[in-house]
Amino acid sequence: MPEFQQVADRNTPEPLDAADPSPYRAKASGDGLPAGMGSAGHSADVRTTAEPGAGSAAAGEAAPRMTDAELAQAIDANRFIYERWFDPDYAYSVQRNIARELDRNYFRVRWIGFEKIPERNDPERPLIYFGNHSGMTFPWDAVMLTSGMLERVGFDIRRAWRPLVAPALNRIRLMNAFLIRGFWQRCGGIDATTLNFETMMQYQGSNVLIYP
Repeated sequence: MPEFQQVADRNTPEPLDAADPSPYRAKASGDGLPAGMGSAGHSADVRTTAEPGAGSAAAGEAAPRMTDAELAQAIDANRFIYERWFDPDYAYSVQRNIARELDRNYFRVRWIGFEKIPERNDPERPLIYFGNHSGMTFPWDAVMLTSGMLERVGFDIRRAWRPLVAPALNRIRLMNAFLIRGFWQRCGGIDATTLNFETMMQYQGSNVLIYP
């Protein structure tokens, strides 16, 4: 029987291709996006994808750094991830009709330390919930945790969270629950890339779950 303990803290993945209608395709790592987690007041590393002979850095050289202004600009251009495929009504329906029943009749999750749901220290920044994924490759434990949390906060998505998910879960059809294309993103999942992390740290619509 899985048990979840509360780990909440204040603080805070490259965007999908805007021209690609496929909701589960993620760009390859390093498409000119930050490689380091440079939050406000810090610079971030950035990988480049220049073609050979076009002035790209030689192997072993340090990647160019992104300034605060460049990072802010990249985040602004990436804010489309907040709403692009997320469908709250769909997420609520999945919770009520599928996840809740799986929890009650099979997983029977026990919650420890969540008698009082934590609130944000800074209303303009999300809380980060961090868990330790265990079990099979398919993230049933994260699904149950997200479903239970949504119910505990009265379906108030701002007090719940949106998870950063491995991009492969969105890219690979077999890794979408019930083989429903775009399932994770429609339920609120965000590809776990550095830029998406930085972008979600500016998001006021929900908290963030990191569940490696």
